Amino acid sequence: MSYFSNAARDLKRALSEFLENHMFEGLSIPQRKFVADACYGLLKSGSPLVSEQARALCEDAKLITVEKRLCLNYSSMDLSPLASSIARFSITELMDFPYQIDVDESDVVKPYGFAFEGLGLVHDGSREGRPREKGYHVTGVVGYCRNGTVAPLSLSLYSTSQDGYESLSRETEKGILKAFAHIPDKSFATVTFDRGYDSSEYPNFLGMFGLFGP
Repeated sequence: MSYFSNAARDLKRALSEFLENHMFEGLSIPQRKFVADACYGLLKSGSPLVSEQARALCEDAKLITVEKRLCLNYSSMDLSPLASSIARFSITELMDFPYQIDVDESDVVKPYGFAFEGLGLVHDGSREGRPREKGYHVTGVVGYCRNGTVAPLSLSLYSTSQDGYESLSRETEKGILKAFAHIPDKSFATVTFDRGYDSSEYPNFLGMFGLFGP
C-alpha cells in the first residue's frame, strides 16, 4: 500500500508540473482545477467515462456529487485555451520539421453514440434500419511525431443541424486553421488527406498559406 501511495503521489506531482508548465496558459483557477482533476481521473481510470473518472479521484464527497461536478464542467466550461495549448505543445515539442499533418473526416454511428456523455447539444439525426445511416460527424487534424506516434492538433465533433453549420468543407477548414495557428511558417508543412477530399476547394484553401509555392 505504501508503494502504491508513493506512486500515486509521484504521478500527481509530475502531472501537476506538466500542466503548469505547458497547458495552463490562459486558464482561470477553476479551469485549472477541473483540468487537473479530469486528467488525473482519465490517467488513473484509463476510461473516457465520467463515472470511472469520478471513482478514480477517490474524493470524500459522494460519488454522484463528483460525477455531477465533472459533467457540469465538461458541458459548460470553455476549454478552448487548453486545446490551443495542446496543439502548440504538440507542434513545438513533439513534431519534427518539416511538419507532417493529416486531416480526416469521419463519423460516430448511432450504436456507439450512447456511450458518449455530455453530447446533449449534438443532434443525432440517424435512423434505425439498414443500411445504417451516419451519426455524429468528426473532423480530426493530427501531426506525426518523431517517435512514430500521432499528436492531436484539432478535433471537432459537430452536427449538420447545429447553429452555424455551413458545410463539411468549412468544418475541415476550421480544423486546419486551428492546427496552423501554431506553425510559424505554414509553407513548411505537408498536409495529407483521407479519401474523399477530392474537391478543388482544398488546394485553393491551402494555397493561401504558400504550400504550393509562389
